[in-house]
Amino acid sequence: MQIERANITNYKSFHSLSDIKFKSGFNIIIGRNDVGKTALVEALSCHFSDKPHLSEATMPTQGRPPSNAKSHAELTFSLSTDEIVELLRPEADIIVPIPNADVEGELRRFHQAFSNTPHMITVTFRPGDFVPAYLSSLEPIPPNVSTFVRFRVSPTGQLTRLTQGIESGHNPINSFPTNLAVPLRNRIFALKAERLNIGESGYSPDPTLSPDARNLAQVLNILQGNPSAFAKYNRFVSIVFPQIKQVTVAPADNGLACTSVWSVDPQSERTDLAIPLSESGTGVSQVLAILYVVLTANYPKVIIIDEPQSFLHPGAVRKLIDVLKRWFPQHQYIIATHSPMVISSAEPQAILLVRKENSESSVEAIDLNERQELELTFSEVGTRLSDVFGADYILWVEGRTEEECLPLILSSQPDPPPTWGVKILGVVSTGDFEGKHSRTILDIYRRLSGGKGIIPPAVGFIFDREGRSETLIHDIERQSKGAVHFLPRKMYENYLLDPQSISEVMSNIEGFRESPITKEEVSDWLSQHGSNDENWEANVNGAKILSDLFNDFSETRCAYDKIGHGIALTKRILLNKPEAFKEISDLLHNVLQNQADNS
Repeated sequence: MQIERANITNYKSFHSLSDIKFKSGFNIIIGRNDVGKTALVEALSCHFSDKPHLSEATMPTQGRPPSNAKSHAELTFSLSTDEIVELLRPEADIIVPIPNADVEGELRRFHQAFSNTPHMITVTFRPGDFVPAYLSSLEPIPPNVSTFVRFRVSPTGQLTRLTQGIESGHNPINSFPTNLAVPLRNRIFALKAERLNIGESGYSPDPTLSPDARNLAQVLNILQGNPSAFAKYNRFVSIVFPQIKQVTVAPADNGLACTSVWSVDPQSERTDLAIPLSESGTGVSQVLAILYVVLTANYPKVIIIDEPQSFLHPGAVRKLIDVLKRWFPQHQYIIATHSPMVISSAEPQAILLVRKENSESSVEAIDLNERQELELTFSEVGTRLSDVFGADYILWVEGRTEEECLPLILSSQPDPPPTWGVKILGVVSTGDFEGKHSRTILDIYRRLSGGKGIIPPAVGFIFDREGRSETLIHDIERQSKGAVHFLPRKMYENYLLDPQSISEVMSNIEGFRESPITKEEVSDWLSQHGSNDENWEANVNGAKILSDLFNDFSETRCAYDKIGHGIALTKRILLNKPEAFKEISDLLHNVLQNQADNS
């Protein structure tokens, strides 16, 4: 069984959402905060309250109540004949409505629909209710139909007609697909992004975990009676949480069943060291519930998980997904997340992007082929999907040093430009932007930052001038239509040639030199090795100057680390002489402010 598609109407941020398609395996729902991901998974769970959509579309004037239409979700399920037989109550009758005089024609249509595999059954769920369901291969049942033929399904899935003629006076709500609506809903297990207080419960012989998992202790106590299955369950728990050696259930002082978590070897028999589940770390309860559902399910289920990274450590999330993929692939998983790690671990068959505009949410399916191409291009330029995921905009810069240092310069300004949602990322080789292939490389970066699907648009590119003639720089600026900007100086390291800051960084490096480095020594060295050009600080090869400087003063004991020492020098200069970065801060301000003005 799985959800094939969904339509959601008048629920929270969704006014009218049509024909959202799902796949077998893992389906990932992504989107920024407060765009409707949780509302979507709530609707898919078929357990939701009446929360009408509020916007100008439903409330065109102030004070006017929203539409009287109840929130509802129409879900189409696919399931096999075996699943239908198992879902129907033992010897439950199948009521086949006959909406017209063509009895035999209607029965042939029904037989054909029932023989199709998989079966497609559509149910419209409303808060605490549902409307008559129907086989997708047949038309929905008209409300005034009162004639029907009665069938029964044998344990082998065969149809037996119980009446030779037509009966009358029966409510079509008891039709065959409608009888499946509640069992289908019970095959959906949805876990909210909140801590569950489910450490204790009463005793009962019912092994079914409730939708809110409040009877987890009860069902684990039943599972504990099957030593082999319970040992398997504990093995999966330990894979996700290596620190947990075993989970047990025993009576508490209040007479309730109490779940305990053992972080010590059970062979020690130290029951006094077992910790009640209610006192365990956030996320343990959720994982225990999920593993119980997938392990004990005799037929495939739909497992919905909202923001697993909000209650689990990234390592535990990865292990949980690995367990679900490897040992329980028969289930369908729908996971709402903003974690790129979840996406990469799940290797989803479908990715759905939730957007929100003017109080109304929409859903867009992401082309997986496009995603694979993007990840390949990311690897070529030295970044990853996780680096850009969740950002609103990307500012591409020269390399890792600039990626780390430019945000420091931005945050130090007394009046910083708007940077909400902007992520600064370095590229591998900006030399690729030169020469006859510059247009091709620029196209690659535009594609990475074009705002399609899950990739945020680019604010722009900021690169060094190193090795580029003014003619080439002008040509690249023209080809990029103003997207590429160049530092006024040769390279970023040219802004780090401050004697006081250099001396302080060198003196703080253990084993650099026996005696501290003075500002005057560094200043004299720079005077001797610099150029006679009055603009030498702008035109010299700053990276080479710093490398030679570190080698000379440390007597080659310490090489200049472009990233580590570059960050240390940036921080020192921001303390000693922040005006040294004015050219960079002005450039950043202009690029980011321009983006803010155009947003």
